[in-house]
Amino acid sequence: MNLHLTDNIELAPKFDGMLPDDTSLWTDRLVLSAVIWLSRKLDKPILKLTSRDYKDAGLELLTDYNGSAYDLNIKAFDALQHTITGWPGGKPGTGNFMRPARELPYPKRIIVFSPHPDDDVISMGGTIARLVKQGHEVHVAYETSGNIAVGDEEVTRFMHFINGFDQLFCKNTGSDNGSVISDMYLKVKEFLKNKKPGQPDSKDVLTIKGLIRRGEARTACSYNGIPLSRVHFLDLPFYNDSVKFEVVQPWLSR
Repeated sequence: MNLHLTDNIELAPKFDGMLPDDTSLWTDRLVLSAVIWLSRKLDKPILKLTSRDYKDAGLELLTDYNGSAYDLNIKAFDALQHTITGWPGGKPGTGNFMRPARELPYPKRIIVFSPHPDDDVISMGGTIARLVKQGHEVHVAYETSGNIAVGDEEVTRFMHFINGFDQLFCKNTGSDNGSVISDMYLKVKEFLKNKKPGQPDSKDVLTIKGLIRRGEARTACSYNGIPLSRVHFLDLPFYNDSVKFEVVQPWLSR
């Protein structure tokens, strides 16, 4: 898969409580970051910040530079309002540079990273649906299988289904796949029957649970109009009780 991702990404500066002495470095993004920082620190809405609030925080130069606390608050509030849009990938043909997403190129190739299946639709399902509807090429990359979030009863249900499918459609046609399915069905059934509280799942059970999550993910993507060729399963070694911490630790330190 080649997504042709760019490495030219502009990150907004993060205000850390101190403004640079050189006012030429006071970009609109830095000023906005400072106002948001003060609002969070005082737990006050931006429009209710006062000159005293800025002065006590050592930011009185910001209000002087922008006219007044009122003017600065309005400027910050308007900037935040412009981050709200119904066109998350940019609206073509508008020429409006105030929108949060650039207009061109259009359509865009977009990749959504989901820690495990269902995080994408829970956190930004509406955004994904809009991006697809507005003509962008949307990919979803599931970082982990999410298999340990699947209950044993789901495994039992799916194994009953595949065993019944085997009985109805495979064995009646003389297919040789029946013995594999029957053997695995009995093996998993026996494991779950004797499984003790807190006992890790076997590799076979984890694989089945991963397949269940993959099926859920594919269904969600299909519902949103994303072709299955744009659904990617990375299977990174996280969120998996069959992997010891010593294996995961190097990934966490990167």
